[in-house]
Amino acid sequence: MTNADYFQKEIGYIKNNIIKTIVTDTLNNAPECIVHIPASSSGKYHPSYSLGEGGLMRHIKAAVGIAHSLIATDIFKNFIFGSDVKVDSEMIDLYADCAYAALILHDCMKPDVESENKSTRFDHPLLGAKLFTDTANDFISHYCISVKDKEVLQTSVPLIKSAIESHMGQWSESDHMPDVVLPKPKTTLQQFVHLMDYLGSRKFLIFDFDVYNSIDR
Repeated sequence: MTNADYFQKEIGYIKNNIIKTIVTDTLNNAPECIVHIPASSSGKYHPSYSLGEGGLMRHIKAAVGIAHSLIATDIFKNFIFGSDVKVDSEMIDLYADCAYAALILHDCMKPDVESENKSTRFDHPLLGAKLFTDTANDFISHYCISVKDKEVLQTSVPLIKSAIESHMGQWSESDHMPDVVLPKPKTTLQQFVHLMDYLGSRKFLIFDFDVYNSIDR
């Protein structure tokens, strides 16, 4: 199985087929170990379901699942655009696709593949954003796409990239990599992605995967 095969439910939430394809390709370009390693090598910062074999994969699924439950309501639209702003459904769907894409990919470059226990690389948000943009640019250069699709990618690729880069929120510096300072979330989309990742890492919030997996879309 490929990395993307493990995330078919989450990828299926994305409505735009080109964004869906680029997310799929990005996952498959990421290290294969992302579907096997725990979300935290130390076990300090994630709930029990995110530990052990497949823990990182379950963390990603939980973050996307929480986001999906909010995107299905007016909460997402109001969070992103404001409650008093009229926004057409096409724009809401595009931002939802960007949120899904960023959350599916936010930890795709998390492991230090050179270390024995695949410990976390602090700069993984930057590496994940680069892998996504490189994959998107490769897709654009190899396939003939419509003018409308190009416009969608011109909007969505920077949104997804910046949301991946800033998903660590206030934890933007580390003694392990003192020369790296991660961007903090500023836009509402960036803040939403960070919040979903944060909620998906709270030890007291238990995610029922049996129920989640039984829900059709």
